[in-house]
Amino acid sequence: MIVTPEPVMRNRAIIEVSNIFATYEKDRLRRQATWIRSPGVTYSCGDCSMSESKREAFDKFFTTDAGKGLLSDFGRIVDVLNAEQEKDGPRAYSHRHAPNLRIEHQEHKLAAAIARAREETAEKLQKEDFSGVLRSLAKLHAPLQAFFEHVTINVENAHLRLNRLRLLAEARRVMASVADIENISAWDEGAA
Repeated sequence: MIVTPEPVMRNRAIIEVSNIFATYEKDRLRRQATWIRSPGVTYSCGDCSMSESKREAFDKFFTTDAGKGLLSDFGRIVDVLNAEQEKDGPRAYSHRHAPNLRIEHQEHKLAAAIARAREETAEKLQKEDFSGVLRSLAKLHAPLQAFFEHVTINVENAHLRLNRLRLLAEARRVMASVADIENISAWDEGAA
């Protein structure tokens, strides 16, 4: 008869309990939001009411360069806002930016692109033209890239800094109005 030492038995019990908790957590998360995984894209639809046409539009768009660019832009915006929000508080960027505080050319271009995207996405959502909605959001890529490249966000003038962060928050809100982009990630089919 082989006798298993007590520490080994204790470790097995810990691993078993850990697995039970891990399974419980996975089930809890699965109940909270259904994750949809199709070739090239993983995303969440909280109430899972996403129509087949919307799902198809997402599948096609987020595997393109434009889709990957949009995800990258969104991630960059979220990173900047989260980092700065620790200093400014959770509601600091909930107001719209002040047009009279836009100084740089790129700020004006980004504000115009956000307004255009907001209008176009609302119109296309009414028609359930999901591919068109995503193409409208993709038009934010160039102005966002120019903004990040040429505009310094953390300037000494607190009003300008806050205004620039609010402008980015507006871009985030327009993107998030279409989908829970924070829960979308492109994945490589080879890694699946």
